[in-house]
Amino acid sequence: MHKRTLHGPLTVVNVRLLRRALREAKRLGKYPNMMFTIHPGHLEQCPCDAGRFFERGVVAWLGGWFRRQGHQWTAVWTRENYLSPHREHMHMLLHVPKRLQKPLARALARRWPDPGVAHLRPVDDAHEAFAYIVKQHTPQAHYALGFRVRRERHCRHDQTPVAPVLGRRVSMTRDLERLVRYQEIGAADVGGYHAR
Repeated sequence: MHKRTLHGPLTVVNVRLLRRALREAKRLGKYPNMMFTIHPGHLEQCPCDAGRFFERGVVAWLGGWFRRQGHQWTAVWTRENYLSPHREHMHMLLHVPKRLQKPLARALARRWPDPGVAHLRPVDDAHEAFAYIVKQHTPQAHYALGFRVRRERHCRHDQTPVAPVLGRRVSMTRDLERLVRYQEIGAADVGGYHAR
């Protein structure tokens, strides 16, 4: 049985994996054009295991939604956390065809109607969006990124320190995972949870 462990800020391996996945998405013509953020701490009843909530309640649900629309989805995501209760959340960069953008927004609003839980917005600057989802990273990853990214060590609103997450901090859809699995990062470092 797979045992989840605590993972701190994004590592060099994590950021290289994400960069490679986004290059592959661009090559496929599925570069992210939307950012989805979900804060389970804003739910009326907050889940006791945020990792399981993201895996089963968010990623699996989105995979099923895209499948019902007849579209294979492509996305990468990272989890962020702060050292206080119910602060863990997830940022996802995904490719959504224009015809599905409004239906997806409506579906998300129906699924998570509580204020502040789910937020979907267009990506105007992919470079800026990528920098935003990798902001909780190690000093080593900061240099591996190869471009200027604000490294977050504390919440900018209340100075709460960054905290680890239980389970993988970064993952992607299976189409991207297949393309990056045996490339320079190595198969052992690729994984996480995926929509079936």
